[in-house]
Amino acid sequence: GPDHRAEIHGLDWQATDTIAAAIGQSDNAFTPLQLGVYTSTLVNGGNRYAAHLLLRTRSIATGKDTSVTTPQLLGSFDLSDANRLTILDGMEQVVSTSAQISGYMKDVPVRVAGKTGTAQTGRANDNGLFVCCAPSRNPEIVVSSVIERAGGGSYSAMSAGRVLEAYYAGKTAG
Repeated sequence: GPDHRAEIHGLDWQATDTIAAAIGQSDNAFTPLQLGVYTSTLVNGGNRYAAHLLLRTRSIATGKDTSVTTPQLLGSFDLSDANRLTILDGMEQVVSTSAQISGYMKDVPVRVAGKTGTAQTGRANDNGLFVCCAPSRNPEIVVSSVIERAGGGSYSAMSAGRVLEAYYAGKTAG
């Protein structure tokens, strides 16, 4: 925002900077985890949950859960189902209309909705970002992938596709 721009770059914030920031451009620094939480909040209808990296632990001896992470709601906003479905439709088209991205998702047994991004670095190759959820109509998993110097977001979709494949393989095996 304006304060950060002035402090870090010694520049004034312009009206066009607000527009650029609104679409994810400008002086942003998001982690893959933050991108995943943001995407999850949108696709679940506006509920923001605390991120966690471990769903459960199980005893090797008994096969029973020894601990399970309970979802913690941090906040929410009103997002109509019509708007949520519009977002998911657009994200699904990102995957289905790109030969490259749809190829990366061909072995995922459900439809995937995703969004590419490119983090400009000022170097020869920009960083590639991809966030996605599946199944696209009723998401149960969100994956966020960032690959440094990938050149574009579609290249990050490959690793996200492999995560989804492993996730669904685990669901059918367990």
